[in-house]
Amino acid sequence: MAEWHRSFPSVRPLTVNVNVSSRQLTDSRLVEDVELALAESGLDPRFLALEVTESSIMEMPSRRLQRLTG
Repeated sequence: MAEWHRSFPSVRPLTVNVNVSSRQLTDSRLVEDVELALAESGLDPRFLALEVTESSIMEMPSRRLQRLTG
């Protein structure tokens, strides 16, 4: 996606949506993994949307919400 944005700067930027699993929400490296993926790809974080299902959040709401908000 970063390459697309560089190649077509006059086109409205697209967003990449990535599903985050219930297991990933409990992984202490989630934030670091996302930051690394952004750094390696060169994608501006504004164009990344992490998708989380309601059921994943409801399993352990306070812990998972804390993971997502930093």
